Amino acid sequence: MGINRVVILGGGPIGLFCAIEASLHFNDVWIIEKRPRFTRLNVPQVSDEKLHAHLVSLDPHEKLPRPELGSHFGSIKQIERTLLEQAVSRGVTIMRPYVVRGVQGDSLTSVQAGGDADKPHRYKRIRLTYRQWDDGNKKMDARTNDHVLGGVDLLVVATGGGAVDDPLVIQNLGFKYEKLKAKNYMAYGIFEPSPELEDVPQKEAMSDLYDKVTGGRSIAYETGKRQSVDLQYFLPALAGITKKDFKDLKASRALLQRVLVALKSGHGQSSGVLESMQNVEKNMLAFKIQIQRAQQFYSPTFPAVLVGDAAVTPHPDSGSGLVTGFRGFEELKVLFKALAETSGAKDDVVAYQDFNERYELHVSKKALDGTVSIIENLAHLCAQYANDLLREHGIGLDDAFRQAAARMKGLELSLKTHERLAKRLLKRLQTPNAEKLPELALPETASKLWADLTMTYREIKEVTKMVSLLEGRIGEIEKLIAAQ
Repeated sequence: MGINRVVILGGGPIGLFCAIEASLHFNDVWIIEKRPRFTRLNVPQVSDEKLHAHLVSLDPHEKLPRPELGSHFGSIKQIERTLLEQAVSRGVTIMRPYVVRGVQGDSLTSVQAGGDADKPHRYKRIRLTYRQWDDGNKKMDARTNDHVLGGVDLLVVATGGGAVDDPLVIQNLGFKYEKLKAKNYMAYGIFEPSPELEDVPQKEAMSDLYDKVTGGRSIAYETGKRQSVDLQYFLPALAGITKKDFKDLKASRALLQRVLVALKSGHGQSSGVLESMQNVEKNMLAFKIQIQRAQQFYSPTFPAVLVGDAAVTPHPDSGSGLVTGFRGFEELKVLFKALAETSGAKDDVVAYQDFNERYELHVSKKALDGTVSIIENLAHLCAQYANDLLREHGIGLDDAFRQAAARMKGLELSLKTHERLAKRLLKRLQTPNAEKLPELALPETASKLWADLTMTYREIKEVTKMVSLLEGRIGEIEKLIAAQ
């Protein structure tokens, strides 16, 4: 007997894609999802032709908008609801709000990996222990008991970037991650437009200042209508800010609100007033962006795989999780087909290894793409710091300041070297049939790049640890706004 029961951890768009596809090949498909309801209002821009076509094919009743390629396709909440209906209609069992607490191998069906008695056991089936989630208190529901689901032939982890810190994924399933220690900083907010100011001409100086703070990069989505007010979701990358700036933003809601309003205004996307719905402060956030990727995409011990953000965290500068996760999902479709054709007596390790090799190419591209964004951000920080020193101290620049400025210029040059290598590797991976290039030792090369970049980042933090660059530039943007 071959594969029968498949469990998907995570009921977001990628998890739902996986469940619907699995239902075409296997008789018993489950989704275990932590969230009791879908709430994400951000509206992704779908520019991937295959993703666009796939969403249309899974929406036969046309509950989602039918935009042109590259346009908005409805909110994530709408997409999730539509996909959930499709999953249920195809017989997928939905368990929510539940969380898996443990994984055990089914000893009755364990085999020696590759038939070699000296190799560790690799289980053909597993048992899952799960319990209801208390979303209000953000913990396991103490009033309920554990449930056990046995006979699971395949576990698909589609729980997002938080998988890297999930004991189930790390300790139980045995996945290992590599992290880039260099970081970007991001700010998040929800806005309502100010129509009376939308048509004010944008001054070139304001645009320049905006670029200094954001590197010219931001993501803005319409989030639908609430109480007849069009809302927008706004996510800027904060380029050229120091660790102290980030700490200040984390500590002060007032400063974070001031920054978000100024950035939105400076970008000319409307003057932007932080939207006044209930609990608005919960929608303001400053957070770190750190690229992380799994070293392997199938478990060394259990029949389990990673997909989407659980495999590689995309950088917000370079694409949404929906688009990048879908590309990984396409590789999982091939694995489903291979496992469906594998008999119970046949070792399925080859199918997992093939999936791993194909997925490695996609994950490496995504990790390098995000790395380039972080390098550009850090280079901007170095240049901005040196320029601020010269501007504030001018001719009277003493030796200490002069040495600090020179050191930052040197670090900027190092970052340019890192950037050239990252782009060269990325170009190689984007070459047709890149996976067949024998001289491309990407994991070792990319790991070396990440190690070198981490050392450069450590120096940047050392020079700037007590310095704030954000306050002055935000003040300049505010003055320009007031002058209009």
